[in-house]
Amino acid sequence: MKKNFLTLISLFGFVAVQGQRLPQDTTLNSYSNQINIQALKSITLQNGFHIPAPAAGKTVTISIVGFQNLLSTPTAGQNYIMTKTFRSPGVTLATLNAQRTIGDENQSIQYFDGLGRPSQTVQLMASPTYKDIVQHIEYDGFGRESTKYLPYGEKSGNGSFRASAKSTQSDFYKDGVGWDVAAVKTPNPYAVTVFENSPLNRVQQQGAPGSPWQPSANR
Repeated sequence: MKKNFLTLISLFGFVAVQGQRLPQDTTLNSYSNQINIQALKSITLQNGFHIPAPAAGKTVTISIVGFQNLLSTPTAGQNYIMTKTFRSPGVTLATLNAQRTIGDENQSIQYFDGLGRPSQTVQLMASPTYKDIVQHIEYDGFGRESTKYLPYGEKSGNGSFRASAKSTQSDFYKDGVGWDVAAVKTPNPYAVTVFENSPLNRVQQQGAPGSPWQPSANR
């Protein structure tokens, strides 16, 4: 018995298909009998979008055509460790630093402060629009990470250290200011840990991101 399949695939290496220039981003709320749905950066299927069962032997493809090259420029003067995750085979020591696309290689950069503690994590070009995903890290006067901040999407993608990450993260989640409409807005995009007032550093209260989940002392 034959079965009908909806095939979702990712392709790369092309800018135009059959003489037609593809859009950078595509948003669809209904299906118009296309066989191929393609874009260069992103395809957003809105609520309610559906594809009826195709006829026998028919395949519908939804694909991203053309990943961008990685553009990594870690900040000079900062201590950091770069982690590369290869998604295509054939990497050798001789080709370790060769130019690759975001589809072939993922990079994460962990920055450290002068005491050797993590201070910022940058996922290079990891957002749907190839911008960096940054997580700010800070410590209180006793060296504890008493406030843990949610990661946020930057407006650029180069892997650099963001000196204003704390304020930018707040703006990203701020209603009426944040530049990603899909991100849930909150004045408290962080989790607060309340420790007892003793050298034992035992946890008294544990909060979570969002106003309803703040410890009582922080409300």
